[in-house]
Amino acid sequence: MRTTNFAIPAKLWLILVFCLAVTGTAHGQILDAIKDALSGKAKQSKSGKSSETPEPNTAHEINPGPKNEFFTSNVSVSSYDFEKQARTESCFSKASLAMRSDWTDPRTDERQTAYTDSEGYFTALNKGEQRWEKTKLLAMEGMDMVGPSTMLSAYKLPVGPYWEAAKKYKEKGLKIGAFLHVGFAFIYKPEHFRTEHYTEKKVNCNGTERCTKFEINEDGYEGSYIMFDYLDKLAEINVVVKDNPQFGSGKGNIEYFYDRGCNFTIPAAVEMKMPGQDLFNMD
Repeated sequence: MRTTNFAIPAKLWLILVFCLAVTGTAHGQILDAIKDALSGKAKQSKSGKSSETPEPNTAHEINPGPKNEFFTSNVSVSSYDFEKQARTESCFSKASLAMRSDWTDPRTDERQTAYTDSEGYFTALNKGEQRWEKTKLLAMEGMDMVGPSTMLSAYKLPVGPYWEAAKKYKEKGLKIGAFLHVGFAFIYKPEHFRTEHYTEKKVNCNGTERCTKFEINEDGYEGSYIMFDYLDKLAEINVVVKDNPQFGSGKGNIEYFYDRGCNFTIPAAVEMKMPGQDLFNMD
């Protein structure tokens, strides 16, 4: 066994955990890391390619029943990284059962676009090769849980409802964490927050007091809250962590929207096998 093959997946795993734990909503940074691993590192190993021909994405045709049962609508998510002063716009499409994400790479100031499908494939443009490439890295066992589980802790979200849903749908062959924080919109309801850990308030929403705000009752989290709209849909997660250096800027914000169009097609892409992918039985 060549331990060097393990380096890329292990390093990327650590990057995912670090970005989520330290900056909270650094979705763009996470996508940059995955894209680097795909188009930067994978192309160095030509023997890792599983195809030279771009293939259309057909993930939405696989196991559609449970996917349509869980993902019931379009959702647009806007996340802001206060430390990097950068915003990532993501759009989940129920029709394609996939997510498109747009962000600016802070290192180059270039706009980036990437796609994630319901089978865990990540698709991004390799400018050097002038083609779209995809990798099944996000389908690695447990990878779909890294981001959400870290965010549950960072944002002080109730863990019970999430893990119950994750277990239920895993038995049906669905990984609900493949789209990171998008899955929260299909799980959490106001009743999950009516515990001693939160203070419930009615706040202005569209000109009337129709939104429900749950302030987090924990030292160091003053000013942090989770909010639902007048239809009891998750609308915002806003966290301010005081005096905790592991959270970088100490601020994270995610907003959810359900009234925006979300139409796109994942480009046909060449599949790339990441170095070390075979170690995780991802053939």
